[in-house]
Amino acid sequence: MMINRKYAAILLGSAAATALVAVTQVSASQTTGTVTFEKNTDGIKVLDPNDNSKEFTPGSTDGTSDLTNNIDNGLYLAYVPNFNFNTHKVNQIRDKVFFANTQAEGRPNFVQVSDLRSKNSSKWKLDVNIGAFTNTNDSSDKLDGAALIFRNIKDQDVTDGTTSALTGSTTLGDNFSSLMNGQNSAANATASEAAFNMEADGTSNSLIKGANGTHLLTAGNQSTAAVSVGLYVPKNTQSAATYNSDITWTLSLDPTSGN
Repeated sequence: MMINRKYAAILLGSAAATALVAVTQVSASQTTGTVTFEKNTDGIKVLDPNDNSKEFTPGSTDGTSDLTNNIDNGLYLAYVPNFNFNTHKVNQIRDKVFFANTQAEGRPNFVQVSDLRSKNSSKWKLDVNIGAFTNTNDSSDKLDGAALIFRNIKDQDVTDGTTSALTGSTTLGDNFSSLMNGQNSAANATASEAAFNMEADGTSNSLIKGANGTHLLTAGNQSTAAVSVGLYVPKNTQSAATYNSDITWTLSLDPTSGN
């Protein structure tokens, strides 16, 4: 009996093992999932620098929008600002810094780049050069030594939902910070503050490099927009006249940055 029981147990165990093997057997077939994307033909919109989830309609003198022209099949310089530094008394004895008007309803001055190309497209770069401020009635009369100063610059990457600070390659120093604070106490400028100090002599200045998606390059926010774009005018350089500068914004591919 003992032998029979052991034998029976062995038979039962073998049967159980056989059953387990049968359960783990599978049959597999392969199918496909497909999705197709086509070029976006809906057009692009200028976005609100205070809330980039909304569209923004610039005032008639705020700047220039171009939602049609593009390079590399989908890279747009969608918006660039004008800078109005208002009217001031001729000053022959002191250097001055004058601040530019903000955009409509106190929005910061900003540039918008919209990159609708494929994700592995070449990176891009944005440069700006400031032409000489020239008397509109006398082309030989220029504001010698004038410069534009950009501060509180941020890159709003709308696609990634991030905002990062952009720091210029120079600091304001005691002179510029003092002039700014003297012009507007709300400037809160410091000598060690990094800024973009760009002479009005046609020299090209690099502002930002980027890739894919929409970027808003803003000068300040709701609190600091009014003190974030300055025009430095040395003493004894101006006449009683209006001076204009051609400001050229250049968006181009940046092959040195790779993909």
